[in-house]
Parts: sequence; C-alpha cells; structure tokens
Amino acid sequence: MSFNGSNYIGKKIKLYPEKPESKCGIIEDVDDLGFTIRITESLNCACGKNDIIFISHSSELDFKFLSLNNTEDYIS
Repeated sequence: MSFNGSNYIGKKIKLYPEKPESKCGIIEDVDDLGFTIRITESLNCACGKNDIIFISHSSELDFKFLSLNNTEDYIS
C-alpha cells in the first residue's frame, strides 16, 4: 500500500483526540519527513491558534478527520 500525502493536505483534523490537551488543525503539507499542521483550536496545550507545528512520520501520531462543522468523520 502506497502513501499519497497530497490526499491529506487541506483536511481538518483533531490531534490526539483522547488526550485532554487535544488540538484541532489543518494539514498544510505532507512530505517525506512528516506533517506540517496549522493549529486552529487548542485546549490545555502550549500551542495557540495559527501556530504551525511539524510532526515527523516516525512520531506516534493519532488523529481523527473532522468535517467542516467539527464533527468526527472517521479515525485515521
């Protein structure tokens, strides 16, 4: 199974949905090294709105895709 990162760009996600310090964001870019995400909402974490974070493919990444109205669509 091949990975096509361009399918993820522009998708709204909720990072680490089971943790109290969860945050929402939009995937800005995906490359060979990992995901670049712009934070749109954060709760109990150091990241603020419009912060840009990078998460390496080698990191443990847990997220859910969100629809436009912020409801959970499915788990990645």
